[in-house]
Amino acid sequence: MKYLGDFKEDSTVYVWYSTNAADGSRIGFSGALETADFEVIKDGNATGSVVGVTLDEDFDSRTGIHKVTIDLSADAFYASGSDYALLLYPDETVDSQSVAAVIASWSIENRVGHLTETARANLQLMYDGTGYTDPTGPASRSQVDATSGSSGGSVNIEPTEDNTSAAIDPGSTTKVWATVSGTFANVQADNGSQHDFTDTGNDISHVYGFDVGSGRVGTSVHIIANVNGNADEMQIEAWDHVSTGWEVIGTIPGSGGSGYVDIEPALLLKHTGTGAEIGKVYIQFDTNSTTPSDLSVELCLVSAVSTSDGIANGSTVTLNSSTTNTNLIGNNWNLALGSQAITGSYIRGATVTGISSGTGGTTFEDCIFGAGTYPPGTYVRCGFGDSDGLFTAASDGQYIFKDCFSVVAGSGAPDFTFAGKGATTGINVRGWFGGSAWALDTDCALSLEVVAGGGTTITPAGAEVEFRGSCRALTIALADTDVGNTIQVIGDVGPIAITSAGSGDSATINLYGHAQSVTDGSNGTVNDYMSGYAQIGAAGAG
Repeated sequence: MKYLGDFKEDSTVYVWYSTNAADGSRIGFSGALETADFEVIKDGNATGSVVGVTLDEDFDSRTGIHKVTIDLSADAFYASGSDYALLLYPDETVDSQSVAAVIASWSIENRVGHLTETARANLQLMYDGTGYTDPTGPASRSQVDATSGSSGGSVNIEPTEDNTSAAIDPGSTTKVWATVSGTFANVQADNGSQHDFTDTGNDISHVYGFDVGSGRVGTSVHIIANVNGNADEMQIEAWDHVSTGWEVIGTIPGSGGSGYVDIEPALLLKHTGTGAEIGKVYIQFDTNSTTPSDLSVELCLVSAVSTSDGIANGSTVTLNSSTTNTNLIGNNWNLALGSQAITGSYIRGATVTGISSGTGGTTFEDCIFGAGTYPPGTYVRCGFGDSDGLFTAASDGQYIFKDCFSVVAGSGAPDFTFAGKGATTGINVRGWFGGSAWALDTDCALSLEVVAGGGTTITPAGAEVEFRGSCRALTIALADTDVGNTIQVIGDVGPIAITSAGSGDSATINLYGHAQSVTDGSNGTVNDYMSGYAQIGAAGAG
């Protein structure tokens, strides 16, 4: 038996076999073959089929050479994902002997590495120059080239909409022209295929919409166009997503109806949308009450770069709408949060101020924080207390600080407040450098690991607290809300001062390790397992 291979569904299988006499010479069957002499077995089942089977005994008068043709499209019996075998079963006779044989086997789209019809079609697109347009699939050579080279990592983006048939954002901009020929697909390449407009009362206004993606910003727009009439002029405008209005970025002078003007005006960060409009860029061709005759657009592409290529050093970005699941990356730049949600975003290299919100998933890396209200998330190698600003937690959730530090000079410390969140809030500090002050409440749990700390103050207000590490001095400031909560100190610290703001505190404070001294002015229970200090103050003060 021979295996013929893995076949495409609905294709045709040709099976060749031979018959020989006992002495090896060629010989045919003793009687005429019939379809009933064969059977196709599927996946080892006992019952087979002969649908689609055609016999050709002694092929083309060649004695002893036989062909069986099997049409896999003849019946649902032949299905993708199955194995098949062709049986010759008695009673057929060759050289006076009753014969039976498994002549051949094959499969239908049931082997590792098999390509489906869709996959084969997409591969064909890769080789015929068209390119595979699925955004998650492979690209054509020209599409790959557009991501590197002289453009410095820029990508050329074609328009995805215009206001030819209906108004589009921004501001539900409507069309102004008399007649039009072509579509926005005509402006994707400089190939002699144009998008043409005739004026209505010497007025033309047309908008192309682009989607550069959530991880990119537009940097320029490349336009090749003709404005008919020597005295005419067409303004090129970009939509300003911050001030919500059109902004002139270039002009196309009239060229007498023949020559095309090639321009590439720059786009600013505010020309790329955020939030609900994330990645959106809008370009308008507008006469602005001048007197053009006609407009012909040969090319209109927006050049965009990944935000991972960097926000310009020294620049300031102010968020004007929700900016979720976005990368904002640079070095020595300023981010004003503008009271916007930044859930799921990744921000690096910024000095951050302002108010923000979010439910988690935000990551800050190598950032500096001044006064502001900041969401749950992960803060990696970040500095706090710029201009002695207060860090205020925006909402309940999980706050993770990894390898973070104080930027307050001298003996001062940055302040953090997590009071009044109304639900469980975890503050996990893994590797802190410098001093710090933490204001909590009963819904909080603080785990503070200090590598090299200055003066550290913790105001639990009912929170569960665990301090681990080393610091110059530690103050635990209890209040009447500290009832039944547990505070643990494990480390090598300077003087420990346990204070009280009233008479109702009853927290349990466990001290482990080494301290220079311990002074207890609280009404709680102090379990002192430390060693190496000179004295412990009298309990029960206040």
